[in-house]
Amino acid sequence: MNSNMRLYPRGFLAHAVDRDKETSFLFPSYYERVEFGKLCIWFDGECQPGISREDDVAIFIYGAAIAVAPPSVDREPTADVQQVAELLRSALAVGERAFLEELDYIAGRHVIIAEVDGSRAVFHDAHGTRSVFHHADGAAVASHADLLARFTSEIAANEAELKKSESWAALPLSFAWDETRYPNIRALLPNHCLDMDTNRVSRYFPREENRYSRWNAEEKVAEIHRLWSNQMSALAEKHERFIVSLSGGLDSRVVLSALRDFRSKVDAFTYFAYSGKSKWVETLQLDRDIANEVLELTRVNHVQLVHGTGGAFSKDELDILDRNSLGQHGRWLVKHYLHEFGDVSGIHLRGNTHETIRVYFGGLKGRDPLGLVRNLMSHQFKRAELSEELKLSFATKLEATLDHFGYKDSLFDFDAADVFYWENRMGRWIAEVFNETDVAFDTISPANMRAIVEIGLSYSLEDRRSGIVFTELINRNWSELNFPGVNTRENLYENNLKQARKNRELTARAALAPAWIGTAVEDTESALGTAPLTLESSGTELAAKHGEFQIPAADIVLGAFASRSIVWPEGVGEEGRPRGVFAFQLKNQFANPRGTNYLRFEVLVNGDVLAAHRFGLDSSDTYWAVYGLKPGDKITLGVRALRNAQGESWSRASRTIVTALVPPHSYWARKDQLGLGFATTSVAARSS
Repeated sequence: MNSNMRLYPRGFLAHAVDRDKETSFLFPSYYERVEFGKLCIWFDGECQPGISREDDVAIFIYGAAIAVAPPSVDREPTADVQQVAELLRSALAVGERAFLEELDYIAGRHVIIAEVDGSRAVFHDAHGTRSVFHHADGAAVASHADLLARFTSEIAANEAELKKSESWAALPLSFAWDETRYPNIRALLPNHCLDMDTNRVSRYFPREENRYSRWNAEEKVAEIHRLWSNQMSALAEKHERFIVSLSGGLDSRVVLSALRDFRSKVDAFTYFAYSGKSKWVETLQLDRDIANEVLELTRVNHVQLVHGTGGAFSKDELDILDRNSLGQHGRWLVKHYLHEFGDVSGIHLRGNTHETIRVYFGGLKGRDPLGLVRNLMSHQFKRAELSEELKLSFATKLEATLDHFGYKDSLFDFDAADVFYWENRMGRWIAEVFNETDVAFDTISPANMRAIVEIGLSYSLEDRRSGIVFTELINRNWSELNFPGVNTRENLYENNLKQARKNRELTARAALAPAWIGTAVEDTESALGTAPLTLESSGTELAAKHGEFQIPAADIVLGAFASRSIVWPEGVGEEGRPRGVFAFQLKNQFANPRGTNYLRFEVLVNGDVLAAHRFGLDSSDTYWAVYGLKPGDKITLGVRALRNAQGESWSRASRTIVTALVPPHSYWARKDQLGLGFATTSVAARSS
């Protein structure tokens, strides 16, 4: 094990040449210095930069960089940073557009400083996994916030100060936009570049409508496969070992599949816990079991990292980790990484950037991307326990921030929620995870290439959510890896058998489905639609649109029940229509067969549960009829949590919309034929 933990590993700092300033600041002993035009750049000597200069055009690139040729260019891929610098410099000499198009095909984790006629601009990799921070007065640019803060004598604000100053840094990293706890230090977000002369940040992607929207599915996956496999070939020429995580999920499986031709170079690891009854422990043990199935197919080197073993960090080591990263992801894992891989000459491959393609934020139907971003941020305001006044101030600031980063008018046909996930979740949170693990190994993500991301985002929302592009990549690279289940112990055969059985059942039920589904009643006319949404456990009313049910993320604990109630009125129904029938349409977009024991919809009359429907089986709309109602009966509809599952994703899964329906003349003649997607609940039958 390499016990010499380094400060700011694989880091850099660039500033205007100033000998006095340099001599007054103590860089780590392993940092080296180079002059690039009027800049002085300090960097970790373990990694050497690529520098290319000709006439008035120059490129400095530091970090891991892999260049793959665009489809129209015949050129070998390369992971040689000097060759990449020369490719970028040649493109920049042609013009800005040529340079940006070349940049779309550069993968890895790096910072780039481009110089033209003495003016300099800073770029980084597609997801900003090489974090870049800049000072408000343009004094310097650096890889780590702590490094830049100490160089510029910046002092971090505390939580109260951050809230008072309405700083996004008062929120978690994934929602902090470009702000940090240092008031004058900003992060450079993905798809943006920094003009070092003016200290102005500007967006350079997207530059147009998605270029791959008109490609067919075969063309898309073939191009991703070409970009992916060329990247792996270039990396294999440079690195002796590939370190990969092997879990039960899809992301790690895709990364492993790309390494089939280099399996002798693979060092895989799986982490889990031996004991415990929490959902986290169960998930890790499932990962272990699925990983064992995959290992039987791949026969790669593998180690198990067990939670609760490995020892603790010293106070000095923890201080280094705190300075290296703005966040914490898994310090116990870092200890294991150091022990198992600290002396390995290789590169760590992660699949996190696949998430940008996988529609992790929001549902698929009725999608309002900007509204989704506003809702996500609003939820963070609540979690941060801001005062009502500050919530309003932050909401106002959010509108200005959305304008500033072009979310309202500069994204062409790209989904604002996708871009938000890309630039904030990846550019801030995952970048700091990489910073945290840098003490053990360098990390890149093979999908971290802008061309790959753009192709991935051109698929339909349904295809992206399903992950079909990644299972297609596995099929092309190492098809056997599609056989073990993904986050489930059921393998491909068992899943297909279950789906075939379900399809037969749906077909049979569909034949019985009536033609009529009722006539919708406007929310403003429906007593149920306008009834207050109440959280039973606290007796509080929740803010929600008419007819909408949703449990707040912090309140999803066993038994939590968000409901609306009405009392069945006196009087006779409309002519020709039966009395005592309440019909409604139910919409819930959550579909995950492995998540069916978390949430359910309930229908209660006078406090008794007459019917319940677990969410997750599918996302089809369902139509319900409650009949036999008498005046004075209390009808309650609601969403109940079946276990503790606090989190924004489960809150979104609970979101349900109920629309009241006016029953037709033929209801009584057809009620016994109700089939696919319909439920009938007889109060009379229940009470008899």
